[in-house]
Amino acid sequence: PIDIDIVNAEEIIVASTVYGYGSNGYFPPDAIEPGYGYWARAYYEGELTLNAGINRTGKKDEINRSLMNRLDIVFSNGISKSLYFGESLTADEQLQFSLPPRFEGMALDARFDGDWSHSENGSTIQLIGPKESFVIYYSISEKPVDEKWILDFDGNQTVLDNFGEISFEEIPSTIRLKKESELPQIFSLGTNFPNPFNGMTIIPFELEKTSNISLKVYDVSGKLVNELVTGEKLAGIYHIEWDGKNSLGMNVSSGMYIYSLQSGEHKIFDKLLYLK
Repeated sequence: PIDIDIVNAEEIIVASTVYGYGSNGYFPPDAIEPGYGYWARAYYEGELTLNAGINRTGKKDEINRSLMNRLDIVFSNGISKSLYFGESLTADEQLQFSLPPRFEGMALDARFDGDWSHSENGSTIQLIGPKESFVIYYSISEKPVDEKWILDFDGNQTVLDNFGEISFEEIPSTIRLKKESELPQIFSLGTNFPNPFNGMTIIPFELEKTSNISLKVYDVSGKLVNELVTGEKLAGIYHIEWDGKNSLGMNVSSGMYIYSLQSGEHKIFDKLLYLK
């Protein structure tokens, strides 16, 4: 047998892409055994000569997968297949997640479209396995605060948050991992709460992009009472408190007030009622 580290060190072979095949589908072997067939991804055409005990510096460094976002698909017979997602990889790095081709009658298998075990932005997941129940364990090491990962299976959606598991009674007709933005999609002003209020109320608004804005309160005659927010704000969801005081720090009179959110030529109004 030839240690797999020697194979991975050959300049022609893409790291982590040597696979054997057995009753449980493709697997990464620990060693190359004489008399068996193996699949490997190469950078270019050529000949590969392997000699046990000889190790050369590889052309590409192997990616550390231990901290990557991950799905572990565990079938009813206890065999698991791992998929990775969310990393921004170079073309050469993505090659390390190449998988051998599928074929009719093959055993257990899990992959993203295109024969990959990694997808940066999500993709349809292709599963082959027994009809019995299986479990998907997920682990999200890192994600931007404005993004979320969703697993969609036959129209049912589960948001993936940190660590967890999803159990299935059978393999769904379609299963897809997708990334969605958690940022607002529109410029909007919400209704304050509580309303009416005495003491403190909260005015919510949403920005779909970074904008220069102003949030102001007026009396019913149109006179400015207080400017609660002014300047540039990042895209996101905001909740601004108003304590019923004017710009001088004095309590306003009971009654109806108008609050407005403005960004450029866009201006939205709503009403609130202050009671002493």
